[in-house]
Amino acid sequence: MATFGIDYTNCPVFLYCENGENLCRTTITEYDKDSKLIQLAEYPDDLDIGDSCRLLIMTEPSPREYRGRVRTDYSGKAIALFSGREKEDRGATRYKVNIVARIEYMIREGKAHALQEPIEIQLINISTTGMRFFAPLKVLQNGDRFQTRVSISNEAKLLIAEIVNHRENESDFAEYGCRFLIAS
Repeated sequence: MATFGIDYTNCPVFLYCENGENLCRTTITEYDKDSKLIQLAEYPDDLDIGDSCRLLIMTEPSPREYRGRVRTDYSGKAIALFSGREKEDRGATRYKVNIVARIEYMIREGKAHALQEPIEIQLINISTTGMRFFAPLKVLQNGDRFQTRVSISNEAKLLIAEIVNHRENESDFAEYGCRFLIAS
């Protein structure tokens, strides 16, 4: 869901081309709420995204998704945000990511646990409603609720989620699917 009233300045952002290919991750340096224009900290000169792109802005407690139109003005390239997007059958577009995060706190069977050693997870994909990741086998189970810290472009965001499914494989890791408990 798009929410233009939030100030996205200093928020980490994933930039994707229209076909879903991950182009870069960077930070929003400026956001004009009236014109809905953002400026990015890094915008590689050789990055060719064409006229439009998709963005996943990492806000707490869950990400926000936009489409954007590339604009060039006196200050360089800017992206104008708008909320339209193509939906997958599941209701939210999944974006591939390759980020290591840490679970620092969890609730199992109604009991809260601050972990002495964070659980390192490898994010596979993320959407506005949840995420999928690899984690060590048998460490998490369906129904566990947790808080994870995701660092992108030197900015850490806290996400709160619940495990809804998992798939074990033949290695020492399992693939976990979760939903965000506080939707944006």
